[in-house]
Amino acid sequence: MRDTIERLLNGDTSVVADFQRAKEKWSELFDAKPDAPVAEWAAWLSAKQIPFFEHRCGGRWPGQEIMTWSGFATLYDKGTGFTDENRARARKLAKAFAGSSCSVEVKGGAINAAQFYHLDDEDELVD
Repeated sequence: MRDTIERLLNGDTSVVADFQRAKEKWSELFDAKPDAPVAEWAAWLSAKQIPFFEHRCGGRWPGQEIMTWSGFATLYDKGTGFTDENRARARKLAKAFAGSSCSVEVKGGAINAAQFYHLDDEDELVD
């Protein structure tokens, strides 16, 4: 979250639009392919990292950060937390990131985001 926090501290209001674009993209995946296998989600992640998240969500480093954090955040509600369905999706997302061809930075960011959302208490998150 370093890039995002720095952008916010510097008054970069475009970060809001970047996160909103990312949320829309995540909703497409979660709504269109909720029951797809982890491998299919991993392929989607691999295909979207550069052309969508890096190119349309703030640039290389900010886009990678937005990719990981917004994926988990899209499934979470601060008032109620994860529904059972969304907790299962979030765990699946963590597995998909681990199994993807995304960069080391994205995979590391996904681990950090999963830990932040307390999804790391399950041994099955990382294969």
